[in-house]
Amino acid sequence: MQEDEKDLAGLQARAGLLVPALSEAEHLRGAAEQAAGVAEEALLASRADLEHCHDQARLGERQALADRLLRLGSALARARREVPRTPVSTDELRALEGHEQRLAVLTARHEQASASVVVESLGADIDVEVGLVDGTGEGEGDRQQLGPATTSTFRVTRDLEVTVPGAVRVRVGTGPDAQRRQADIGAARLALLSALDRLGCADVDEAREVATRTRESGTAARSLARELQDLLAAQEMVGGGTVDLVVGGGLPAPLQHELDTLGARLQEDASRRATQQQDGLSVPEDVEAAREAERAAAEGLRTCRRRLDAATTTVDRCRRQADDIGAAVDRLAYRLEGDRSRLAELEASVGAARADIQDDALVATADQARVDETATAGELERATAAEAAADVGGVAARATEAERQVTLLHREAERAREVLHTLTGQVELAASEGRQELYELAEAALDEAERRLAGLDRRARAVRHLRGTLHAHRDAAHRAYVRPFTEALERLGRRVYGTTFAVTVDEELSLRARSLHGSTVPFEELSGGAKEQLGILARLAVSRLVEPSQGVPVVIDDALGYSDPERLQRMGEVLGAAAGPDDQLQVILLTCTPGRYDAVPGARTVRLEPEEAASGGGRTARTERHGAPVERSA
Repeated sequence: MQEDEKDLAGLQARAGLLVPALSEAEHLRGAAEQAAGVAEEALLASRADLEHCHDQARLGERQALADRLLRLGSALARARREVPRTPVSTDELRALEGHEQRLAVLTARHEQASASVVVESLGADIDVEVGLVDGTGEGEGDRQQLGPATTSTFRVTRDLEVTVPGAVRVRVGTGPDAQRRQADIGAARLALLSALDRLGCADVDEAREVATRTRESGTAARSLARELQDLLAAQEMVGGGTVDLVVGGGLPAPLQHELDTLGARLQEDASRRATQQQDGLSVPEDVEAAREAERAAAEGLRTCRRRLDAATTTVDRCRRQADDIGAAVDRLAYRLEGDRSRLAELEASVGAARADIQDDALVATADQARVDETATAGELERATAAEAAADVGGVAARATEAERQVTLLHREAERAREVLHTLTGQVELAASEGRQELYELAEAALDEAERRLAGLDRRARAVRHLRGTLHAHRDAAHRAYVRPFTEALERLGRRVYGTTFAVTVDEELSLRARSLHGSTVPFEELSGGAKEQLGILARLAVSRLVEPSQGVPVVIDDALGYSDPERLQRMGEVLGAAAGPDDQLQVILLTCTPGRYDAVPGARTVRLEPEEAASGGGRTARTERHGAPVERSA
């Protein structure tokens, strides 16, 4: 009890010292809380400045994007306006040039095939008038007056009329062939004029200019449209009508909404920044400065919070110490009060006991109690050892596990009986439904299907072997013909193209390339005339390979129309020489222009009347094998 009273005095002294420390800690915590509040406001302001700078930068980027979109849209609108009202495509221009080329070729052929008339004025006082007339006798075009002692040459492309006033009139006719050529020229001119009228052009040169403007403006429009679409796709603004909206001077809805939102947000934040500037606070103008200010404010807030945490910890520690001291004081006071009460009771009991029992008897009773305690402790130790040696807990655990295993085995036996009953019922049901007979029938069907499959497999292997053999023989035959075909074709071609001529032939006996003067050109890239010439030479070479002794007839329908005069001359010589000295090979040429094949030596011309051509179903010729080696039909 004296110790408790001493401890109570010490706790009361500690409590007196703790009061000023707690007051100081609470004062420091209040200051730290105020500083943390100021730091939080500074951090919020710096974050608002950072967000403002981000919005300002974002607004600049989106405004630049909007300006670029509007520039592209304006340029695309201008490019579309520059496309001609009636555009001319490349294919249309190519077709128009084809009409022009055909007209020029027909006109040149007609002029080449037409006769020339030389008119000379001999008298000094006689005027001679020369002009072209149509079939009705009416003049066409300008008439030419020949002065005295003047000579002029005229090409008779139409009927030519030479007039000496008051003396004589001479008309030079053109004949049926010239009339057909004139009809072809008229049809070609009509086709050309019709094509020009469809395109809205006065001549081919204007059509070329329109096609150039169409191509250039179309290319520019496609390039701008592709650039605009790529820019919109990169911004994920692709949608129906977006390109047309930009071309019309508008902006995509997401971009316009973002611009409006950013502008409104910046306008709202402008007043706050103006207040900061009036208060003398620094206002960052770019993202980096705002980010640095935000980092500094965050670091200041963290420092204030650390100080607040330290002050709070100190306050909490002082309060806990005060609470602990108070609780200890309460416990000691309560215990002292109880001790004092018990002390009084014990003193009273001792006094009463001494009056009833002597001290010597009490000592003897205590000694006997100690002896009994010692004997009881020995018996307890022996009983504990015996229990440990018997392993009662292990035996009980093993018994429990055995009982659990017996229960599980009983359950499995019950499940096995249920499965056995189920399977027995299924077997009896299957036996009653004839499943065995169905199984035997299925086995028989399987054997029959396997037998048929084996037969089909044998036949398929035989067909595959036959096909492979036929293809191998076909390829071998092709390879065997490649060299003689190439040699025969090159012999004929050197008469037309010269000694440097060579061809490349694949295993399918198809022409792949032509070599001339050391330059090799793929067959597909050759001109139409060159392809036609090589095709005729290839047919002549094949005719000799098929029947080396006599050859087979070769029929050519109105070919070599696009060959120049020199090649046409050489091709005619090759066609004449292909028949051989003894007329072994017959070449039949079907044509409407026999003059094209004048260079063929020894040719015999058979003209078909219109009635014979109509009854024969087209341009045909009835010729005999023993006739001339080359026959022409018109």
